Amino acid sequence: MKKIIVLLGVCFFSISNSIKAQSAVYFCSQTNQWGYSFGGGNIRNSETDAFQRCMKSGGRNPQKVISTNGKGYGAIVTGNGMNGIPHFGTSAGARTQEDATMAAIRSCMQQGAMKNMEVKATWLDR
Repeated sequence: MKKIIVLLGVCFFSISNSIKAQSAVYFCSQTNQWGYSFGGGNIRNSETDAFQRCMKSGGRNPQKVISTNGKGYGAIVTGNGMNGIPHFGTSAGARTQEDATMAAIRSCMQQGAMKNMEVKATWLDR
């Protein structure tokens, strides 16, 4: 039994160690600016890069919206509420690009977007 547990632990460590993917998205609600990054070597690099990209695009106080160490597809979608207020949705680590895009659309709609939905960015983090 101990050998099985040790073997499973070694397998899990090997698999998790081989995952090099990471994605991060930051968004500034004050300026409606965003920045994203993926494949930065580690999650901290991707988060730092996404934050800096948001700042460079005009963000003042970017907040992390999503980050993951998982491989997969990601997407960013923007839209407007009925009152014209902009909304933002994102996804990362999805199995397919379609799944990522649909998850980002749902996320944007959950924030209140009902019109002018637009896919702003997609990516595949291997």
